[in-house]
Amino acid sequence: TLLFCLCTEFCCYTVLAKAENKIRFLLLAAFCGSLGVANHHTIIFVLPQSLLALYAAWPQLNIKRGLYLAGTCFTFVFIYILFALLGDPDELISWRALQTPYDLWHVFLRKDYGTFALTNYGDAQTFPLAYLRYFMLHAWHDLHILLIAAPCMFLGFKTSTTTRKSILISLWISLGLATIGFFMLFNAPMQGYLAANNLKFFALPQATLCILGACGLQYLFTRAQSAFHLRLKHALLGLVFFLILLTTMIARLPLMDASAETSLGDFCQDTLAPLPRNAIVLGGSDDVLFACGLYFVQTKNMRDDLHLMHAPPVEREMKRFKKVVEKHHQLKQEAFLTLNMSRPWEFIGQLLDALPRSRIFMLDVSLQPDLHYYELTRRYKFIPWGAAAEIVPIEKDIDLSALEQKTLSIYDSYKNHLPRIQALSEFFPTRYHHAQRLQTALASGWAELANLARVEKDVSMSFRAIERAIEMAPWISEFYFEAAKLQTQNPALQQNPIDYRQLLDYARTLSPEYSIYALPQAAFKEMVEEKFSKTKP
Repeated sequence: TLLFCLCTEFCCYTVLAKAENKIRFLLLAAFCGSLGVANHHTIIFVLPQSLLALYAAWPQLNIKRGLYLAGTCFTFVFIYILFALLGDPDELISWRALQTPYDLWHVFLRKDYGTFALTNYGDAQTFPLAYLRYFMLHAWHDLHILLIAAPCMFLGFKTSTTTRKSILISLWISLGLATIGFFMLFNAPMQGYLAANNLKFFALPQATLCILGACGLQYLFTRAQSAFHLRLKHALLGLVFFLILLTTMIARLPLMDASAETSLGDFCQDTLAPLPRNAIVLGGSDDVLFACGLYFVQTKNMRDDLHLMHAPPVEREMKRFKKVVEKHHQLKQEAFLTLNMSRPWEFIGQLLDALPRSRIFMLDVSLQPDLHYYELTRRYKFIPWGAAAEIVPIEKDIDLSALEQKTLSIYDSYKNHLPRIQALSEFFPTRYHHAQRLQTALASGWAELANLARVEKDVSMSFRAIERAIEMAPWISEFYFEAAKLQTQNPALQQNPIDYRQLLDYARTLSPEYSIYALPQAAFKEMVEEKFSKTKP
């Protein structure tokens, strides 16, 4: 965001400066923009200001200055070359393992991530307009008066100079690219841990709103001076602007405080430390996978035998995956693995067939169920392993008692952050906290066991598992409904000290934001069966 703002500022200086100074400011803008590309590709939203600055400085360009500008624009390439020289492809996270020119080129053109080819699932909850409302709500919480003042600049647009008009138009185009344009390419969940994490995509458009809001306030102060014949000194106006920016910064402090939660580290350690040796861990969330991998690296490869990857793995992970398979796993010779990012369940099914002797787990899965998931659930079950789930072939007889004891032993290592999470939720009710999201992920292990016991008609064990889930995540309404249903259908369970049938009214008041992360895999199976029940897939 700092590089984006610096690039914008120097672009404006280029437009406003004298002819002899335009090239200098254009080079500074190009340098900041280039470093921004080396950090995150969303810096592309500075393109309108950059084109305006290039247009303003074009008469002063010659061949020598043009070469200087081209070299400055590609400064970011030097950063990636450093990554290639210093990166280790054998690390658990190998984003920086750029070994060939194609690796460098692929960073910008790969379809799984980037600004140019982002994914849009078309989900109604993440429709661009809904995501825009979500952004505006957070912008109001963070910016307040600057958000209101931004449209005020249009009041004085007619009387502005041509140069000022061009700068303001470029800023509004930049804001449109960073909001509507970006949201049409990329739909992020608006709930749970991922919602809190995806606030990073709001930083650039909020910075642009701050600039436009300052322009609006400047116009209002100017009008106030002329209308009421006030003589406001620059120092006083500077103080007012400083106070406004200070209050907006303080408004961000609660979110910064929530991000200091340490339960993500506990989640990584408690989830991954008990896994068996040479396990393959699949995940649907890029950020949780990165956090887990980073945790391993920072703890000096506490579990260097584990392999974490996406489902399917992106190209940067595929190289290490091949080495891991050759070293620790027995791959069928006729195996075929699709790398189509839009068909993750197909890849998972192929991986299970290709590695029949390997133990494969899923972590923090938020993948859309589809036809391939329906086929997968006919042959495999998801056995709870803490916050992860092991994918195992369906057997006729399952030892539920041994599975319950195994689950209890796994959960003995977990730290329950429930009191602190509930306190955070009470003090900051308008914020999402990854701690609450992750605690729900832990509870999903008990939900899996409860569902498995229900399928095997072991009602008492199913009820015990549901109660454990409620203890870990009491904000999930589905747990209360399931416990009440079990008590209604089985009189023996009505002797329990807690009658969950009397808590249904309370359960209906609970927020549904985190429910999807607590549902067992069978819930997704039912969704897919319903979708494909009328016509043959």
